[in-house]
Amino acid sequence: MATETQTDNAARKVLRVRDLHQTSGHPCQIVGRLHQKEQSWYLRDWSGEVPLNLPKDTADIRNHGMGRVFGSWDGQRLTVDSWVSLCPETRQTIAEPELPPGPERALTDTDFIRRIQLRTEYIRSTRQYFDELGFLEVDTPCLVAEPGCDPHIQLFKTTYQPLAGTGQSTELYLHTSPELAMKRLLVSGAKAIYRVGSVFRNGEADATHRPEFLMLEWYRVGDTLDDLMNVTEGLFHRLYEHALSQGFNPPPLPSAFQRLPLRDVFFEATGVDLLETFDPAGFATLLTKQGLGPYPEKSDYSQIFHQAWVESVEELVTKYSPCFLFDYPAPLALLSRLHPKEPRLARRVEAFYGGLEMANGFEELTDPVEQRHRFEQDRHKAVQAGHTPPPLPEGFLRALELGCPPTAGIAIGLDRMVQLTTGVSALADVNPLVIP
Repeated sequence: MATETQTDNAARKVLRVRDLHQTSGHPCQIVGRLHQKEQSWYLRDWSGEVPLNLPKDTADIRNHGMGRVFGSWDGQRLTVDSWVSLCPETRQTIAEPELPPGPERALTDTDFIRRIQLRTEYIRSTRQYFDELGFLEVDTPCLVAEPGCDPHIQLFKTTYQPLAGTGQSTELYLHTSPELAMKRLLVSGAKAIYRVGSVFRNGEADATHRPEFLMLEWYRVGDTLDDLMNVTEGLFHRLYEHALSQGFNPPPLPSAFQRLPLRDVFFEATGVDLLETFDPAGFATLLTKQGLGPYPEKSDYSQIFHQAWVESVEELVTKYSPCFLFDYPAPLALLSRLHPKEPRLARRVEAFYGGLEMANGFEELTDPVEQRHRFEQDRHKAVQAGHTPPPLPEGFLRALELGCPPTAGIAIGLDRMVQLTTGVSALADVNPLVIP
């Protein structure tokens, strides 16, 4: 076995497996994980794996996982001259059940490596796509004082404690979206901006939700829902092609998504017109007459809608996907403006692919009076649900009072896109270091 002194004296660049072709016929040095497959030995790193020709005296090489190998590459196999173990003497073997649920899984699961690499490629390709369209990438703080007031999203909250005697403590939150910050940039004069980064939502942890996940969000002055749908389609096709090129088998993606009014799809699935009444009790009664429900007492319109969605609408949307659903009833407007010709509808759109919601976008509400009213309603709903709402985002509301240009924007969960296109059942298999 080579010693560390011999390693230092070798003065050779440590290569990746994928770079071995550059050294054919010459000595080389490479670090990787040794593993056995079908009676043959291989060296693996994130860039690939290579078969080994081992020297005869290799009784202990099989007992170590990580090693620094010295040898030569002949175009097909790496002939090992000597090697240095990089494992502690106490660690002789690595058993899969002992591995923590993080990136260490790559030691035994090469598909895990491929998913991580595809996620990185998605980030790179997304940035390239929006740069080509003339957008500017921006960064916004993850830690904010005014996170917004959505009563259906729980927040991560902390207290900023300044050094003794230098100021007052402040309640801060991890943002659930960069939306408010990005709209303030639009007020300041930005025209087309995007952000790729983590957002945080407390209590969300199931097959398609995580408390921290990667979100793409973009805004462009003058855009409409049609523009949002066009740009989203283009991005999805680009990411789809990347998945195919890496050997994955994503759900089929036709050249154009279906574009369907939500009102039509909901009626087809339930027999109920979303606009017949916005009274929660009346809405629940209509659905119950169609055999749906029952719905808990004191449910609001949004809660009843989402229960009916799970009961009946979701299955139909899965059949239609990939598709866009647009023009939502006004109680589901969130931060979107109302339809100028039909104020019972809001200019909101969601994208569905493979049966999953992938994107949510608006023609943005820019009226500061209406926006304040909606925030106050949301805070009231949060109190009724037993939650302590965050303060009104006065900084954002003051910005709207300065004048915000007509804008459309949309958010896409990139981690969910990786999950869908790689075929894994849980979002936790996409981002290896996110807890819980």
